[in-house]
Amino acid sequence: MNDATKRNILFIVAVVAALGLIAYFGTGGGVTIPVEVLPSTTVEGEVLSVDPEGGRSTTSPSRYALVKLRDGETVRASLGGCVVFPGQSARLAKYGVGSAAFYIVTADGKNDG
Repeated sequence: MNDATKRNILFIVAVVAALGLIAYFGTGGGVTIPVEVLPSTTVEGEVLSVDPEGGRSTTSPSRYALVKLRDGETVRASLGGCVVFPGQSARLAKYGVGSAAFYIVTADGKNDG
């Protein structure tokens, strides 16, 4: 093999390695495929309480409310950017089923608080 061929192979390997590093670090450590998750249902209930920390916890920056649903079940719902008060009626998007279900307070059926 002559010197020109060796340099070309080395150049190609270096370019592929550089592109691999750019792809890995440029996407935050891996390829992320965005997937839209739709709620399984929308439910309504009354806000019983809102977390007193107001999302200032270092372990959990999310804010939550305790909501009593119309069927009598009490659930913990993420507030996102919504502002709610105890006694207020709220609409929640339910994601998942059974014990794996979670709730997010929504405004007008949208997930924008």
